[in-house]
Amino acid sequence: MPLFKQDYSEDNPYIKKNIKEEKMRAEIGAFQAEKAKTEKEEEKKGAEARAKAEKEIEEEGKEKQKIEEQKLVEVLKGRLESG
Repeated sequence: MPLFKQDYSEDNPYIKKNIKEEKMRAEIGAFQAEKAKTEKEEEKKGAEARAKAEKEIEEEGKEKQKIEEQKLVEVLKGRLESG
């Protein structure tokens, strides 16, 4: 027979403390998981926005190049016609 009776009930202050600590750890873990999830979503949105902006800049560059090429062609045609 053990010398001390072991009390595993929730009325035991040590058990209450352990239960409270475990609940807090679980809440902290859930919060950290949610935070990591939102950070990943924000990173994904940022990457998509950067890709979209880069694509728009590239398209603008192509349009400007086409306009410059057209101007150059017109200048060269004018020189050939006058020359």
